Amino acid sequence: KSGCFCKLEGRIDDCSCNIDTVDYFNNVKIYPLLQSILVTDFFRYIKVNLNRGCPFWPDDSKCSIQDCSVKTCSEEQLPPGLKGQYYAKDIETKVLLKSADEQEQKPCDENHDGLGAVNVTISDENYQDFKKWQKHDDSIDTFCEMDDDISDLQYVDLLLNPERYTGYKGASAHRIWNSIYRENCFKFSGDFGPYTT
Repeated sequence: KSGCFCKLEGRIDDCSCNIDTVDYFNNVKIYPLLQSILVTDFFRYIKVNLNRGCPFWPDDSKCSIQDCSVKTCSEEQLPPGLKGQYYAKDIETKVLLKSADEQEQKPCDENHDGLGAVNVTISDENYQDFKKWQKHDDSIDTFCEMDDDISDLQYVDLLLNPERYTGYKGASAHRIWNSIYRENCFKFSGDFGPYTT
């Protein structure tokens, strides 16, 4: 077949369906659901410091191509929930969790036919474990490195900055992709090209 990608067809060996079924499900069921959540405020806006230098190597971060630029949001363009951002982490764990003694317990009614009744009490042992988990989570905040200086952070609307080909190429771009593939992917035995990190 000509072109970059081969068209897959036929049955999938390790499950009872074929590629057309999976393709249909992805395009007709999953894709519309993903598109509908991507426009929600939670996935639409990201706060980032666009002026921060690259921590991995010297880079002037200059590009003359228009599509390389990122359009930021003004305060007026933000939804109300992001204008004085509230983090649940700021609340003490003890406010969120109550020990078994502090919880309001209702007597059990065996004649009650309600499905889905959930026992919301937390034992003292679980309460102490939750506190340990929260303490651990608070001490290891490295999943996403937050910028120390929040004064330089700006919101970016990802709907106004869609993923696209920017024309970003050459040694600088190759260095980034080379680093991604060498550090974060299974090893490739071939050559990575003339550029190195």
